[in-house]
Amino acid sequence: MHSVIIASFIGLAAGAFDYSGSATLQDVKDFFSTSNDILLLARSYTHRINGYEPMCIYNEKWSITSKKSFIFITVLQHYRYGDERSQSAFGYPVYYTISRNAGMDDAPLMRATNRSDEKADHQQDSTKCELHIWKENYGLPIENCKREFVYRCPRHPYYFPSESLLCPFDIKYKLARGSFQFP
Repeated sequence: MHSVIIASFIGLAAGAFDYSGSATLQDVKDFFSTSNDILLLARSYTHRINGYEPMCIYNEKWSITSKKSFIFITVLQHYRYGDERSQSAFGYPVYYTISRNAGMDDAPLMRATNRSDEKADHQQDSTKCELHIWKENYGLPIENCKREFVYRCPRHPYYFPSESLLCPFDIKYKLARGSFQFP
């Protein structure tokens, strides 16, 4: 897994209220300070595995700490890949370092890596966007969050790993409604 810089947009408060503007560092810390699973609702990049787009991606928080103007979060990231006939599922630790510039319109930046070493090589950094939401609130309206996501990563292809009908979430009726499709 490469280190990447991720512009993170999250549905805050109850993990989904339609948030206006960019999140603060405290908002990000509050969002990840949960026992809820955190779905990766949308992202502006792909990483195919054996020819398949990963699906049903969610994070289970392990730890969260703060140090000066940084937040360090460790999650166990789960995902599936495959098709109707055969699927594989995996989970592995991901280490996030979150920072934010002082501007009101600056989104928090999350540096993600599969190594806990803070001195990991970041030569392959690139900006990517992700939209996260608590699993229990998936399907609630988040129009402002979607607009912010598109604003931060324009002209990117968008991927919706949680909208696969192969995801085993107990909220399939929300998937059938297409609650997070762009026009």
